[in-house]
Amino acid sequence: MWEIPDEDRVRLTSVNTRWGNYLRKFGSKLINSLKIHKKGILQSQIFQTIALTTVRKRIKSALDESSIHDVHLSRLRFSDQEAYVKEGFGEKDVTAWPVYAFYQSYMEGQREAAHAAYCNWYMEQLKKYHTTSKEKGGMNWGSLYQLIAQKYAEKQIDFGDDIFFDRVVVTLGIQERVDQRFAFLESIIQKGYDPKLASHSMGIQKKGYIYIINGHHRWAALKLLGYDYLPEVLVFRNNIRKIKKTIQRIRQKWKPRIGRK
Repeated sequence: MWEIPDEDRVRLTSVNTRWGNYLRKFGSKLINSLKIHKKGILQSQIFQTIALTTVRKRIKSALDESSIHDVHLSRLRFSDQEAYVKEGFGEKDVTAWPVYAFYQSYMEGQREAAHAAYCNWYMEQLKKYHTTSKEKGGMNWGSLYQLIAQKYAEKQIDFGDDIFFDRVVVTLGIQERVDQRFAFLESIIQKGYDPKLASHSMGIQKKGYIYIINGHHRWAALKLLGYDYLPEVLVFRNNIRKIKKTIQRIRQKWKPRIGRK
């Protein structure tokens, strides 16, 4: 099995001493994603307990076969999920990702143009992939989808299966998320990147590279700023997507209970 070479100054950290904190953060994030549903907010405490237990087992299994590394940027590749490959940046360096170009424009002083381009790209991507699952690189119940769903919930609007039910809500959600992305970039520009202030980047080790499945924005920012390494990447030897598939099965199995008062 391929290992990151010693000359890459890889730093290992004991997973046993850190997996508890990671589990709480990542597990909570996953459970929160389950709470937001097209029919409303999850009410069943029993469901939350069962779901968290199931997710915890999956995460523990994956972490038992994982380790934390500082990974040289030359060793990183974008995730190979279907939609990413179709869009032309899957399995490639982060420079092939459109967001890299938006960040670059922002850093060159073209901030309004970068913001507008990012929003337009996000809108087009959402149109294409709002019904495609995250497991395939789509946006169905991804972070942007959830943000828009939350805005619908705040307005007490039932959007059913149509995330574009109200274009104003969608536009506001996209603008808010893009604002957050550039605020993150600006924070790194001004203060540097401290991996302890964020959840771990995550990647899957295969084909001689680390395929990043979480942490694409920090990877793009660090590359543009001249960093050599992406710090503290949680590298999995088995496929972390098994966890996401578990979430999908939970959603389907318990769908009648979601949103029920």
